[in-house]
Amino acid sequence: MNPDGVSYLDLGDAFVRGDLAQAVSAYWPSLYAFILGAAVGLLRPAPAWEFPLVHAVNFLLYLGALASLEFLLANAAPRASGWPAWAWRAWGSALFLVAALHMVTLRFVTPDLLVLALTLLAAGWLGRWADGRVGPREAVLFGAALGAGALAKAAALPLAALALALALAAAPDRRRAAPRVLVALAAFVVVTGLWVGAVSARAGRLTLGENARLNYLWLVNREYEPPMSERQPEESFDHQWMCP
Repeated sequence: MNPDGVSYLDLGDAFVRGDLAQAVSAYWPSLYAFILGAAVGLLRPAPAWEFPLVHAVNFLLYLGALASLEFLLANAAPRASGWPAWAWRAWGSALFLVAALHMVTLRFVTPDLLVLALTLLAAGWLGRWADGRVGPREAVLFGAALGAGALAKAAALPLAALALALALAAAPDRRRAAPRVLVALAAFVVVTGLWVGAVSARAGRLTLGENARLNYLWLVNREYEPPMSERQPEESFDHQWMCP
């Protein structure tokens, strides 16, 4: 268990209690904390089993990311590349294993696996946009997936804007696709709007979250030491700047 994981568990407990004043945080994203809180609230494990339960949830998120990879491979294969289907699947699976098991890992209690799953899902939808196979229902699902990603991690918010722009650019008939991109944007706003309103009310001004401000202070201004900065590079450089 890492310090971030303890914070997510505390926020999840606040969601289960209905203590929204405690659950709404301008620093910690909401979706992962809500998932952990739902798992603990549903199964009600003894305290000694809470940490193993969290890692079981992370493993389920890993399986969800694997399912999203299958969706991506089925809908976004580079047909013009000349690659056989088995080579495309082998290459995509190899990249996924590096991303999921080495870069993200299953051992840290963070929302990164959830973000990976939602990013791959959105990428699969982009393949459908490129084929002109997105109707109003698919547009809603696409926008909802992007919104869920933004609720899982603030860094996914600019990726959502990029994905919406790519959906329009990739569509074979942009005039026909434009209204559906607006539908996807509306779904995104519906999914994220309530949380943005709650965080803004907590901060006293319009904001999407305050973790970017803190990371800027830590990594650019160097006004104070970031968390875990005392770890030596040879121990685990990849994770010494871990942020939500």
